[in-house]
Amino acid sequence: MRFVLILGNTNWSNRYLADSIEKTGCKCRIVRPELFTVFPDHDDVIYMSQKYDLPYKLKAENISAVVARTNHHVLSHFKKMGVPITDALSERRAASDKIRSTYLFSQAKIPTPKTISNVGLNVNFKWISNRLKLPAIGKLAYGSQGKYIFFIENLESFRLFDDFARKAKKDYIIQSFITTASPKQKPKDIRVIVSNGKAISAMVRFAASGFKTNISLGGIGEKLELTPEVSNIAEKAAAAIGIKYCGIDIAYDIEKEKFLVYEANASCSFKGIVNITNQDVGVELAADIKRLALTSHKYVTPPDLSRFKDLPGMYMKTHEHESEFSIDPKQILL
Repeated sequence: MRFVLILGNTNWSNRYLADSIEKTGCKCRIVRPELFTVFPDHDDVIYMSQKYDLPYKLKAENISAVVARTNHHVLSHFKKMGVPITDALSERRAASDKIRSTYLFSQAKIPTPKTISNVGLNVNFKWISNRLKLPAIGKLAYGSQGKYIFFIENLESFRLFDDFARKAKKDYIIQSFITTASPKQKPKDIRVIVSNGKAISAMVRFAASGFKTNISLGGIGEKLELTPEVSNIAEKAAAAIGIKYCGIDIAYDIEKEKFLVYEANASCSFKGIVNITNQDVGVELAADIKRLALTSHKYVTPPDLSRFKDLPGMYMKTHEHESEFSIDPKQILL
């Protein structure tokens, strides 16, 4: 018996995905990547226990597939072993980098907001403001769930954002503000879930206050029936980056009357879209991951995981206790 590894922490989305995968008949574990020790010149992945004296080796024949839910260098080692991976480290990093992903969207001729990156030391704030026509949105190159995103209303707020980024020693981009609603309406956007390169679910997100639509920040969502146009642009955006499992954020510019892609999320949350749409997206995600697992090595040697049930970082599926997703909370240890 082999199993699918979800590389990440034990958050709601990963537990939900693990439960969905197990319903397909595949054994699944969530493992924190920092608990692995690897030797690049060997094909063994060694799981170093903090509790036992002997290390536990995981070989290619023990692993059906790896679901990447974090950007960690151990993904490169799994790839070297020949283990099927949902998305490679390089593509995930491209999706996480707002500057890199914007360039990739541009190269693929995918419509995006007007963007300026790599702002020089001697910033001509007035010239940039005229090019973008304030208001605009300032974003640090890396950030998720609405973090490090700022509304730039005028030259003074532009200077404050630039000063913040430089003190933090972070790269950033400035994007034109997308008008998605009338002044009396709440700003909105679309989150599309992509599985194996195909759009499978979508919702419209409305900002509760301000301009951020993130559900984690109090945004309000409603189900959106996928149209060929929305599906096509989301799938093209994912393909431009080279990532197959992700969330794509799209906004409809009511002034330009067209959809614009502004962000990709390599480790998107599933909680909001599941609760809002009542669609069990885990079914399609798990089916695609199972198909990926079937492409792996045809080994049958089972790993002995029974003695690791209390090991920090290892998720163990159980049906002995009644809890959300049939998980024993005592066996989810950070």
